[in-house]
Amino acid sequence: MTDTSPQGARESLTWLVRAIGYLIYGYVIVVEIILAVGFVLKLFGANPSAGFVEWWYRGLDRVMAPFRGIFTPLDLGTTGNDVEAVLDTSILFAMVIYAVVMLFVRGAIDWMSHRLELQRHDREMALRQRELDEAERRRAIAEAARRRADAERAAQVGGAAGAAAVTQAGSIPPAPGVVPPGTPPPAPPPPPS
Repeated sequence: MTDTSPQGARESLTWLVRAIGYLIYGYVIVVEIILAVGFVLKLFGANPSAGFVEWWYRGLDRVMAPFRGIFTPLDLGTTGNDVEAVLDTSILFAMVIYAVVMLFVRGAIDWMSHRLELQRHDREMALRQRELDEAERRRAIAEAARRRADAERAAQVGGAAGAAAVTQAGSIPPAPGVVPPGTPPPAPPPPPS
């Protein structure tokens, strides 16, 4: 059964946004790994004709597209296989920007998680309150039925006066001539003079 209430729709939307946030968060983590490994490969002058390095540089070029050319790379010299070692500050800048995006997305995910928890708590509290209200309503109905039954019994025992006494006191009055428990004994009659 699907929940079509506005609260259910809000919760579904919150779950959807949270899932998208996790996907973005995962993507940014992968990008950070690509940037870090690419930075190290360029810094140590890895041979770009090697299969792994060539494959890694293709991924690095994709994630560096918005940042390419911001800063001029610093040449550090050549390695033993005549490949230039480069300190590419654009990669470092991209790592910082992607890290800020990652922190923002993480904050959004935490906020959404908190909202979901509040919605769940509110729903549980509303359900508990409904259960308490229902129990109180049933108790009131049972109490009213008990009072009606007591009044009917009193009416049978003592007529209209007994019924009035029951409705006022909430219990059956004692039958005539019967001393209720806890009543002190009557005072003895005065001696004859």
